[in-house]
Amino acid sequence: MIRDNRQFKTIACAGGLDLESNPLKIAAGRLIACKNYSVKSGGGYSRISGYEAFDGQPSPSESETPETARALIQAVPGEGDILGVWIYAGKVYAFRNNAGSTEAKMFESSAAGWAEVVTGVALSPGGKYEFANYNFYGATSAAKMFGVDGVNKGFMFDGTTFTQLSVPGETDKPQHIAAHKNHLFLSYPQGQYLHSSIGEPNDWDAATGGAGSAGAGDDIVGMQPTVGGALAILMRNRVSVLYGSSQADWQANDLRGQESQSGAIEGTIQDVGGDLVYLDDRGLTSMRQAQSFGNFESATIDKPVRTLIKKRKDKVITSLISRSTNQYRLILDHPLGTEVIALTFGDNGAEGFTQHLYPFKATCACSLEDSDGVERIMVGAADGFIYELDKGRSFNGEDIESYIKLSYDNLGMPKHNKRFRSAQMSLDTSSQLTLRVKPDFDYGSSEKSGHRVVDGNVIGGGALWGGGNWGEFTFGAQLYGESDIDISGTARNMSLMIHHKGSDTLPFTIYDIITTYSMRG
Repeated sequence: MIRDNRQFKTIACAGGLDLESNPLKIAAGRLIACKNYSVKSGGGYSRISGYEAFDGQPSPSESETPETARALIQAVPGEGDILGVWIYAGKVYAFRNNAGSTEAKMFESSAAGWAEVVTGVALSPGGKYEFANYNFYGATSAAKMFGVDGVNKGFMFDGTTFTQLSVPGETDKPQHIAAHKNHLFLSYPQGQYLHSSIGEPNDWDAATGGAGSAGAGDDIVGMQPTVGGALAILMRNRVSVLYGSSQADWQANDLRGQESQSGAIEGTIQDVGGDLVYLDDRGLTSMRQAQSFGNFESATIDKPVRTLIKKRKDKVITSLISRSTNQYRLILDHPLGTEVIALTFGDNGAEGFTQHLYPFKATCACSLEDSDGVERIMVGAADGFIYELDKGRSFNGEDIESYIKLSYDNLGMPKHNKRFRSAQMSLDTSSQLTLRVKPDFDYGSSEKSGHRVVDGNVIGGGALWGGGNWGEFTFGAQLYGESDIDISGTARNMSLMIHHKGSDTLPFTIYDIITTYSMRG
């Protein structure tokens, strides 16, 4: 009997993109390129869900006739970009300039599509909206929606009545907003901010109600309450933390000394599980509350993709979080549409970066729970539509193209040739799908002959008895899908490119790959 000395190595798909490390030091299972995949918290790479246009009418992806339902969805009335989008009391609200761009209009979603909200005032056009929901009065039905846009007075809205805030001053055009410690905070150009009286978001009288104002010392780009009970005031070149509970004991401390010149880029600030994550000139940063003395420390967390993020920082549109996938998503302008750099978090912190690419031009976004406690991610676009992310199996009816390219794995022997024979992928999938796999050898050396593209057919969607619903799994299929790929190549290392394209495939996850090989001289 002839023995071929076959050996096996299991590669866990984890860690996400690594675009910085020396090729010999990139861990097996990391990525050197990807499109429309996410790192799954706990391990694996998941093809992302789709998106669809939204106006409050029935969801196309939940309809028996999705194309018919999709054709009924309308853009927000008006012209130009969506200026702001928000979720309040179970409805989605959007702002857009009217035809001619003489003023901005407010709309709410409904079962019949977008309906204009009567504001009672003419809103100046072209603002950049920012919002907060907060309950100042205790009753469960008393939460209100607050907003600013940099060109109009701030406002509050209770689902029926739109009221502009009566902040004194002729140039009352706040840019940023936060609700904190039962005060409403508004920020203005030149680093100025005001706060309302305690429990009264429209009382700005410092003499009688406890309202107040202060100067931050630099242009404010955002304000965000922290889990530790402080308010982070983020500026372009500084970060200050406001401690206390009222005008009687407010105390602002710089996160890092003024000489650090380290601040935040507007639109990138998000609360991720109690940590503030934001982009500054040094990279993506996490501000964590220290366990002692209530102080803060910060650290950049983008080492594997630092060069990529620094190149893209001038393309920032906004950011959001996805609670269901434990992700921070940085939304960027891209020649082909909208790029997303997604960072997944797990129990031990950051688990990895990936990239998404959407064909529309995003202008604003929000991520909030609806009245049923279901997270909804809404993105406003330059074409006047609101798109709901993480929804359905397609890109609004079009194919989702996705791929990952794994790092070159030398199997722990960088100088030795191996004969690569096969790769077996382990997947979690709810349906049958075909993946196209392209092996690549010795860092893509031109001296190595190219390998053919191999189709890997996967049948999954099985369920444990009693663990699934009829119609939601494939009867008789195995619990996890597997795909065997025949490979024929001799080289020192190998990378796999895994590609998929389709408009009717639920998200799937690739967990690991077993490589079969034999040693050569």
